[in-house]
Amino acid sequence: MGTAGKNGPNAGNVFSPDLACVTVPDSCVTLAGLMDGHGSGFEIRQVDVWGAWLDRWRSYRFEEEWGVEAPVKTVWDEMLHVEAWPGWWQGLESSESSDTLPPDMAGKQYTTRWRGSLPYGLDIRAVLREVTDQAFISADIHGDIEGYCSCCIEKSRRGTRGQFSLQVRTARPWMSLLSPFLKDYFTKNHKCLMVEGMRGFSRYVSEGVAP
Repeated sequence: MGTAGKNGPNAGNVFSPDLACVTVPDSCVTLAGLMDGHGSGFEIRQVDVWGAWLDRWRSYRFEEEWGVEAPVKTVWDEMLHVEAWPGWWQGLESSESSDTLPPDMAGKQYTTRWRGSLPYGLDIRAVLREVTDQAFISADIHGDIEGYCSCCIEKSRRGTRGQFSLQVRTARPWMSLLSPFLKDYFTKNHKCLMVEGMRGFSRYVSEGVAP
């Protein structure tokens, strides 16, 4: 790293002014200007190994597909009737919105409270992001879990086909810390809730009755 001066191998010998970077999985410490007054030094940058590892475990992605023997318009209208969801969705304790959803729904929100087979509940607030009438709806998720969800529907031979996508991370500290150990249980709990929802919704829109 040294450079020899014109008057001998040691004259004018200085460190290169380039900053040398060393990355270690510990706290971030910067050592600057410790060499010879030229402001050069070493920067030790933090790599949050624990945080990255935990973030991977507390992240979830779910994809579901379902079919309903009902016209697209009927399915769409009932999807937007959020106050009625608990009547046919087992595991959904409450669902309400202070906004009148259609029309111009983007930016409006609704809140839900969920309780599956595990002994905990989830409070979620959804803010609608993008809406295409009778085709697509997406929302940002806030609360005990945070992320993004979307649902698209289209006409099928037997009525309506829908696809639901959910990408979230746990926000409650205890859920995040226990995700490496309980992720399979959290996943199973979600899937059971979705099965109940799809079953109840299908019966509700096709037969007009709640389960």
